[in-house]
Amino acid sequence: MRLSAQEDIELGRDAAFRHIVDPGFFERQLMRRAIDFVRIDAPDKAAQNATWRGDLPISGQRREVTGRFTRWSPPESAVFEAVSGGLAAEVHTQFIVLSVEATRLHVTLDLTADRLRDRLLLQTLQITKPRLSGKFAEYVAGFARNAVQRATEA
Repeated sequence: MRLSAQEDIELGRDAAFRHIVDPGFFERQLMRRAIDFVRIDAPDKAAQNATWRGDLPISGQRREVTGRFTRWSPPESAVFEAVSGGLAAEVHTQFIVLSVEATRLHVTLDLTADRLRDRLLLQTLQITKPRLSGKFAEYVAGFARNAVQRATEA
């Protein structure tokens, strides 16, 4: 299943990449939501090698999830991959230059499943895809607004 959204933001591409694909910010968001996680690699290593393991509530159950950046190409794109059992998610972020101070953020989420129970979960999500697409677009827009706000405060 694929969800995608795009948002135009009033930041240059370098600043947009730096504030949107920020591992430290993601870690703070996870802590704020009381999600247990640990960074597997050394925290002082570069972001392109960042790997985390944690427990997340997925479909009413706690599942162990491992996530890592699989591609890191500043300031054009980054790919984050997360795996939990037979369920995999891949988040592609692209930054397209519109002008010196404007960038289009394009985010795609691909969900795949290997096991039967995970396929059933995806089938259930597929039924609500129009609603999920709207929520995903709202989330990306809010995330972009937050990145602009953090950039102006810095």
